[in-house]
Order: sequence, then structure tokens, then C-alpha cells
Amino acid sequence: MVNNKSAWALGGGIVSIAALYVWLNIEPSIPIPSQATAPAPGQPESIPGGPQTPEYDRLQRLADEQRARDAKRQGGSAMPTPPTLDDLLAPAQRPPQTVAATAPESPAPRREPIPASTAPSAPPSDSQYAAAVE
Repeated sequence: MVNNKSAWALGGGIVSIAALYVWLNIEPSIPIPSQATAPAPGQPESIPGGPQTPEYDRLQRLADEQRARDAKRQGGSAMPTPPTLDDLLAPAQRPPQTVAATAPESPAPRREPIPASTAPSAPPSDSQYAAAVE
């Protein structure tokens, strides 16, 4: 048995290099394609918010009917899903848009801060604490 640490290190290095060489040069059992390809996307069957396919419309009606039955059974209410996201009202029938109020011209009056010693959430001062302890 060899007690020379240098010989063991040299042997381990050679074995490591040989293992690395084999690992890098071995052929995989499953061939790896050189270039991955995916099928081209198909044409959309429906556009969100636009006209839907007849099958989608049928399924939407079924879901609306189920929601209405559930709401009736539970004593609630349900609204059907709008068929499209187009405006349902003509421009003349739309309610007027409300405009938010403008900010006031002058800033709100400043409130004077409450002194910390009199604020209800302030911790007791040393003199108050000493009086309470005695």
C-alpha cells in the first residue's frame, strides 16, 4: 500500500481527467436534434370581444342558463354574458359623462399638531410613570 499523498493525488487527477474525457465524448443514446422546430400557430377562431364561433355562443348560452338556474334556486339574480364587447347603446342614447370636480384653489387649512405629552397614544412621561408607580 502506498502512503505517498502525491501519488494518490496524481492517480486521482488522472482518473478524473479520464472520466471527464469519456463523459464529453460519449454519444447520447437518444439523438438530440440540432434545431428545435414548433408548428406554426393556426388562425384564431375568435377574437376577444368580437364575434364568436357558433360553438362558443352555444356554450356561453348554456353557462348563462346554468347561472340563472343557480341564482333562482338560491334566491339571487344573474345577468347573461354580453355577446360582444361592442357598445350596446348608440352614442345619442348614452348617459352623459360626469367630470370629476377640480381641486380647490387654496390648500386646506393647517391643523395644529397635538403635543406628544397630551396625545392619547403617547407613552407616559418619566414623572407620570414615577407618580403611577408610587
